[in-house]
Amino acid sequence: MPISTSLDHLSFTELADTTNRIVQDQYTVDSNLNEVRSLCNFDEKIPEKSGTQRTFTSYAHDSYGKRMPEGADAQLAQFVQGKSKTMYMVRYGTNATVSYIAEHFSNVSTIKNDLTNLKGYMPNRMALDITHRFSFCTATSYTDMDGETVDTTIGGGTLAWVYATQTLNGSSITLSNVITSNPRFSKGAFEVAKNVAKAASLDEFGVPIEIDFNTVYSANEATTVDSILSLLRSTADPTTNNAGVVNNYKGQFRHVILKKLDTDAQGAYDTTKQYYWGYYAAGKGSKYATLNLGVWETPHGVAEDVNIQNDEKTLGSRAAWGLCVVDHRGNVHSTGTGA
Repeated sequence: MPISTSLDHLSFTELADTTNRIVQDQYTVDSNLNEVRSLCNFDEKIPEKSGTQRTFTSYAHDSYGKRMPEGADAQLAQFVQGKSKTMYMVRYGTNATVSYIAEHFSNVSTIKNDLTNLKGYMPNRMALDITHRFSFCTATSYTDMDGETVDTTIGGGTLAWVYATQTLNGSSITLSNVITSNPRFSKGAFEVAKNVAKAASLDEFGVPIEIDFNTVYSANEATTVDSILSLLRSTADPTTNNAGVVNNYKGQFRHVILKKLDTDAQGAYDTTKQYYWGYYAAGKGSKYATLNLGVWETPHGVAEDVNIQNDEKTLGSRAAWGLCVVDHRGNVHSTGTGA
C-alpha cells in the first residue's frame, strides 16, 4: 500500500465501502519517557521570552589545604573553569489532515480517530532524542531522521561523551570512560565498570571526587536484561552454585531499560547496538552525570483548522526542547562488542 499524508477516501477506499469490518487495536510506541528523563540532571521548563539557548558551565577549585610555615604567607587557592556547553532549542511539529468526506462519512470512525491521534508523537520523539544521546554516545554527531546534524560532543566541542582519552582543563591527565574492552554485561564486567567509574571521577585538577553511580542502563536485549536482573535481585552470588554465598550487589543499583537504545537515527532497530549498556550516575546536582534537558514548549495539541477552500481539517501537535551534555563525568559505557 502506498504511504499517504492525508486521510481521505481516495487513499483509504475501505473507509467508504459497506463491508462490515472488525478493526484491530492499533500498535503503539511505548516511549518510557519518564524513565528516560530520570537520567537527566537538569530537566526544567524554560520560561517564555527568555531566549532559545542555555549555556551550562562548570568550575573547579583545588581541594587541599597547604602547609604554612611559621612567618610565611598562606598559599593561594587555585581555580579553573571546567567545560561549557550550550543547549539550543529545537521545535517539533506534526500535522494530520482529514478530508470532509472522511471526517463525516467514513463507515469505521475508529480508524479515523486512531490515525489522527497525535498525542503520542511529541513524547515519543523526546524519548528517542534523549535515548539517542546514549545510542550515539561514542560519536561526536549523528544525522537525525529529519536530516539535521545533531552535535553530541561534550563541552569543548571536540570529544564524544564516551571516549578513551577525555581531557581535564586544569591537568595534563587524560582518562577513559569506556568500560575496558567493551564487554557484554556480566558480574565481572560490572566490576570492571565500577573501577573505570572510579578512575574517571576526577575534577579538573585530576583529584578524585565523589560521583554517585547508582544506575545501570541497557537496551532491551533478553540476555543482557537477564544478566543484570540476576545480579541485581539474586540473594546468592549468581556465578556460583553455593547458596550460602552472599550476592554483594543485590539491590545496589537501579536498572533502566532504554527501549530505543538499540535503534538508528530513524528509530529503527539496529542490531549493532543491542548489547550497549552503561554504569551511570542519575540525579540532580554536582554528584551526577551532566545530561541536561530544557523544555521550552511542553508537548501539546494545537487547535483544529478548517480550510475554507476545501473543508479539509488539520490537527496538530507541537513541542520544543533542547539537550546537551557538559562533560564525561557520571557515565561509563560499553558497546558490548568485546573490542
